[in-house]
Amino acid sequence: MFPPLVQAELDEFKRYWNSHTIRHQSEKLMLSGHVPNNALRYPEHYAGQSCLIPVPQGIFDAAREYLSEEEGLREDCFRWVNADFERKAEEVYRILGSPTVNLDTCWDVFQQMSDFMELHEL
Repeated sequence: MFPPLVQAELDEFKRYWNSHTIRHQSEKLMLSGHVPNNALRYPEHYAGQSCLIPVPQGIFDAAREYLSEEEGLREDCFRWVNADFERKAEEVYRILGSPTVNLDTCWDVFQQMSDFMELHEL
């Protein structure tokens, strides 16, 4: 339950940071007084140029296929627990009434789930 919460917080911070206005700093050589997303999307408006390199989708697909064959499925590489434990944890979570999980409640929910699993030897 913790990795998704951490990822959601990181995603939220990324959205905030890339959308906020950077304060103007006249003594700096780097761009200031702008919104990072806008500077990336429209570099010509900020005396810049786009250095992005378009990559055809087929190259991504071929790379993902190659990596799947060599290393396994992407989903499995990002798995924190094995599939059997994940199923048990999801079942316990439902049995406990699917309590709200956020940064304020995650530890309590984790303890409830852990206690339940220990008590029922799951």
